[in-house]
Amino acid sequence: MAPRAPYSSEQTCGRFSWRPLRVENRAWPGLEDLRPSAEVLIPLIDAYSDENNFDASQFDVMGFSQGAALANTITSCIRTGSAGWNMAGFLPANSEPLLQDRPLKGKAFFVAHGRLDETVKIEYARQSVKLLELAGADVTFL
Repeated sequence: MAPRAPYSSEQTCGRFSWRPLRVENRAWPGLEDLRPSAEVLIPLIDAYSDENNFDASQFDVMGFSQGAALANTITSCIRTGSAGWNMAGFLPANSEPLLQDRPLKGKAFFVAHGRLDETVKIEYARQSVKLLELAGADVTFL
């Protein structure tokens, strides 16, 4: 399953976003920006799992850039039984309080990020790795 983000983005030439774009939005989406899209995806995941007869409480979520931030929102804050594949992404701002109780203990996360990415700087990926590890995740970082 590969859903498309629901919000059209005039700023990105016909691309889509996982959060509504507003003039007052800061550069990086926060948890409150991405949670509505994540909460809409959970019923889709559940319906897909019912149709295909698998347990949706344990599944992998993968995303690229803002999609990785959405995947992190799903796996870190909503459906913590999941594993994450994060490519050129980040944890959304304000996720830290939800990670303090180590909800990802023993969960596998793969994070890949290019050192020359100018849109999502590698520092965001490094910070995400630290937060995922603090939340208990077993992180592989490339």
